[in-house]
Amino acid sequence: MTGVDVGDRTLWRVPGGGVLYRTPAMADGAVHVLDRFFGLVAVDADSGQRRWTLRDDSGIASSPVAGTGVVYFADNAGCLTAVDAATGDVRWKWRPRWSKMSTPTVADGSVYVGNDEGLVAMDAATGEERWRLETRGEVCSTPVVADGIVYVGSRDDFLYAIHT
Repeated sequence: MTGVDVGDRTLWRVPGGGVLYRTPAMADGAVHVLDRFFGLVAVDADSGQRRWTLRDDSGIASSPVAGTGVVYFADNAGCLTAVDAATGDVRWKWRPRWSKMSTPTVADGSVYVGNDEGLVAMDAATGEERWRLETRGEVCSTPVVADGIVYVGSRDDFLYAIHT
């Protein structure tokens, strides 16, 4: 992995990163990316020094998403995980009865994630489920939050707009 400024000047290099096929996340001065072994890596944005690496036995399926001091991701086993952005320690892990999840979205103290049966909202700090919307199709798109409304598309051919 290479850090490059807008003038195309190389700032730093981190060996062993592999191909980045998921969107990185920024939190607490670090870039959070998946490495080639589907682990989550935190790299200092200024120096390029690796801060920590978290291995997930199931492999991380979604792009990481940053909240306030926390990074969230969905894995291939159907778990949603919250990780401390500074240390890489797992804060909580949520496993519903479903097996697939979308890339999560964080807004206003909640984490929103789609799955095989609809959309779920969880408390970002605790991982406790706040509410769920069942749809007639899988929600595999990333939810978007704007002005207190969550927007998400479903494979039932509907675009949902839910007041939070």
